[in-house]
Amino acid sequence: MCYYNAYYLPVAFLSKLIGIEYARYLALLWTWLGVMLVGWWVLSLISKRPWRVLLVIVLFSDSWIFIWLLRVLFPTIPYLPPNYINFGKFPFIIMSPFSDHLVWAPQHVLPALLAAFSLTSFHKQRKQEWLPTTALLLGGALFWGPFSVVGAMPFVLYLFWLDRWRFFKKPVYLLQSFLVVLGLVPLISYITSTQITSDPAVNMFITQIGVPTWPLYFLLYIISNFIIWYVPLRWLTPNDHQLHQWFTVALIALCVLPLYRLGIMNDWQMRTNVPAYAIIIVFSAQWLVNYNGSRNWVRWGYLAFWAVTVLSTLKFVAAFIPPHPTTTLITQPTTPGNETTPDLAVRHYNPATAGQYLMRRNSFFEKHFMKIPLTVRSE
Repeated sequence: MCYYNAYYLPVAFLSKLIGIEYARYLALLWTWLGVMLVGWWVLSLISKRPWRVLLVIVLFSDSWIFIWLLRVLFPTIPYLPPNYINFGKFPFIIMSPFSDHLVWAPQHVLPALLAAFSLTSFHKQRKQEWLPTTALLLGGALFWGPFSVVGAMPFVLYLFWLDRWRFFKKPVYLLQSFLVVLGLVPLISYITSTQITSDPAVNMFITQIGVPTWPLYFLLYIISNFIIWYVPLRWLTPNDHQLHQWFTVALIALCVLPLYRLGIMNDWQMRTNVPAYAIIIVFSAQWLVNYNGSRNWVRWGYLAFWAVTVLSTLKFVAAFIPPHPTTTLITQPTTPGNETTPDLAVRHYNPATAGQYLMRRNSFFEKHFMKIPLTVRSE
């Protein structure tokens, strides 16, 4: 019930009306509507050469080249398998391009991007009605992707701090804030009642893994993915203090959120990072396209670096040309009644991955939200 309501259920509802064979096309259309809405937000946030900026964002990728060079120069270096940093029990997923994220988890990425750009617009315009709009935004995102709500929360708290005195003038703001928090209760209850939060192998802080060199690899992760873009933005735009504060919130979020792990492949770190990472990317792309200051040579150096990393995105996209259909449960559904949801998860993943979504026995969520009020006795 966390994000399936807004992503999967609309498609399922329409498919029941016009035919299950159209479900995959409806899902594709629904996803593309979200992608176009994201693009619309980018165009509205960027005032100069917005279409060029959007193109740069579409091709933006992670700084995979650093990890690749380290693996080539030092083939025996530990904890650096392809595409991520792994401490054995604590994987750091290198931020893949949004094209990759959209393929595997659009229900997480789209609301995270929409939340990031909406909050950025609120911060730039400083409209008085940002709070009730944010309450509606987070309430909607909660039904689509809970991780996007967590990733957007540092920016919400910062806006709260900027407008803290307004709460005393308009008590209704306190009521709206309370309602937003109240909406999180079922989600928090669900997550804390699953086996994922009771399994120390997939629920831990990085300080618990016992690897003494983790600060070095964590520094490599944040420098190569975030700080490398944050530094020129601060250095080459010295007068934009409002934007600098927004960058600082993003950087703090990107440095703090990955210290905790939740999930077999650390979905927490991958998904909660999206709002802050998106903000860094949008204004990095704007800087690459529109900068015209005295240090233009720095911009050209970053453009060359961006062009090299683009190869990762182009390689990813080339793998889908020409487009080819994939086998899904839509095209090959399971016979009704022959398989439970946990069995389905085991068949498509593995027992450990499937088990993390199951309820603990006698958990709060199971007792109070899944309580069966009536027992039917067979004669």
